[in-house]
Amino acid sequence: MEKPVGIKEIAKLSNTSIGTVDRVINNRTGVAPKTKQRILEVIKQTGYVKNNIASRLKLSAGKKVNIAVVLPHAISGVSYWNLPKNGIKKALSELSDFGVEVDFMDFSSDDKFRYNTIVNKIINHHYDGIITVSLFEEISKRLVDFSNKNDKPLIFIDSKNNAVTKANFVCQNSIKAGEVAARLLYNNIGNNGVYIALTLVDKSEFQGNQKERELGFKNFLQSKNKEIKIHSIVHTIDENLEHNLELQKLMNVEMIKGVFVTNSRSYIFAKFLKEKTYKNVQIIGFDLNQKNIEELKNESIQYLINQKPELQGYQSLMKIFQKITQDDTVSLNIDIPIEIIVKENLQDSNEIL
Repeated sequence: MEKPVGIKEIAKLSNTSIGTVDRVINNRTGVAPKTKQRILEVIKQTGYVKNNIASRLKLSAGKKVNIAVVLPHAISGVSYWNLPKNGIKKALSELSDFGVEVDFMDFSSDDKFRYNTIVNKIINHHYDGIITVSLFEEISKRLVDFSNKNDKPLIFIDSKNNAVTKANFVCQNSIKAGEVAARLLYNNIGNNGVYIALTLVDKSEFQGNQKERELGFKNFLQSKNKEIKIHSIVHTIDENLEHNLELQKLMNVEMIKGVFVTNSRSYIFAKFLKEKTYKNVQIIGFDLNQKNIEELKNESIQYLINQKPELQGYQSLMKIFQKITQDDTVSLNIDIPIEIIVKENLQDSNEIL
């Protein structure tokens, strides 16, 4: 059996160095156009195929792949930010034999100074790849610039910041998710109900994707009937919902109410409803944290939109590994499907993948 052609043979036949051939194979910069063309011609003539298995074995034999993961601090056991972290840990358990290591770092979602300090560390520490969120526009742009100039794969998860260009995002389309929420409630309530977009935040917490979801929610309802009024309420969770006079007034209206909780804290509103015994209220929220699941099971919440944060984390680490070790053409952008969860299909959605 004829021995497969390797990088050494390609370098010899094209009269270049092994390093130059490696750059061309992995589509990296720094090779003169004529030299690149010569190498590509030799690759075509010899039928060279990149050996992905050898690449993996080389990693396990010694070289490590160090990935920086920077996510907001998980405030509690039911915090949303535990979920993508769990997905990353699952991917890490599958890749540990291939020399993959992850350095987890966190910050408060309103602490720009702390996040900037971490980014400075990443830039100076020579990580091979980065997984983070695009909460702070200017810092995110600087991180993207660093990534592109130094050939370091970078993925932002959770939400897309349209101001941060030339970047990779693994997330759900927030506007479309808001439109889906609006359709579900409109199908049940129609033109004669009260519609509320409720955002439950922790102090000065970033609300980027929540605002886009609310925009999609409003746009859909307005497209159905311009007379529909959508009430927008932002409430900080350190204050009891009983103290929100606007919300109390709306809950006392006799008509059926549709409440869209734009983040993962719909269980807080569901609990509030039970304590006050309000009637004729339908709730749709986000994410399968344990408290939301409990309220869905007892039908205090009617719908949950699953943006699969565990899958976002899992896919981000897997895609970066593939980009580094296997195929430089791997796309680092993934549009996470909008999955609608009700009590009856909850069990089918327990697996993170």
